[in-house]
Amino acid sequence: MIWWHPARAAFDRGEACILVRVLSISGSAPREAGATMIVYESEFAGTVGGGALEHRCMQRARELQKGEDLALGETITEKWILGPDIGQCCGGAVDLTLQRMGLAAFDGLEKTEAAARALLPEVFIFGAGHVGGAIARALTSLPLRTVCVDNRAELLVRHEMFAETRLVDDPVAEMENVAAGALVFVMSHSHDIDYDLCQAALEREDLAFVGLIGSQTKKARFFQRMERQGFGKEILSRLTCPIGIGGITGKEPAVIAASVAAQVLQITEELAKSRTDIRVVSTGG
Repeated sequence: MIWWHPARAAFDRGEACILVRVLSISGSAPREAGATMIVYESEFAGTVGGGALEHRCMQRARELQKGEDLALGETITEKWILGPDIGQCCGGAVDLTLQRMGLAAFDGLEKTEAAARALLPEVFIFGAGHVGGAIARALTSLPLRTVCVDNRAELLVRHEMFAETRLVDDPVAEMENVAAGALVFVMSHSHDIDYDLCQAALEREDLAFVGLIGSQTKKARFFQRMERQGFGKEILSRLTCPIGIGGITGKEPAVIAASVAAQVLQITEELAKSRTDIRVVSTGG
């Protein structure tokens, strides 16, 4: 579910909705410019950083809902110095906009979110079993586009709320349709399928990450087979097994999922930094 859908449902019920957005920051602040939340009469959705800032934003939105004449679509801008104004010791200042939302505001939010989703890093999970489903759930609230691929409809249907699902006859053939730059995690119900998926992934040179669930023994056996098939060490170095961050040894699906979620964040942040570095270098020449 998209984060603001509950607010839209509240709007359709007749509740007043106030869109709160961080316009700009100076110094230290809980969130970056663009952070957004919607305060409606019964609840709220999204976040502008938590703590005293978010608490005061909710209070201000309630004031606008109940006590001030703010027309549909009308926006006001306020500047808060976090220490003196609200007692939050971040040391910075935040410029905020507060808008009484109408249909046009929700339509604009839909377009903005769609554009943002199109730019999100993509994570493909090949295998919709217990671990694949747990990873999809762990990634659902992160700034990612998650796709779960399997040939078992009865498993995929369990994960439709957490990820895009693709029911395919041949998961290995589907590797050709994975977007360039995506992160791929392999965890099917069959070691033979896992092997073929890894082989198909490594034959591509445009994937950001290829991870295989399994033990060091599984990794060694896969590597031996691939070496016999002519895969060199440089290619094999692109296959990560086991998956997840180091130091976490639990094998429960939720534990593996938490570890993989942290790994995905590490990888995508490094990718984002490298893209920024490339842009900086290119503009300097």
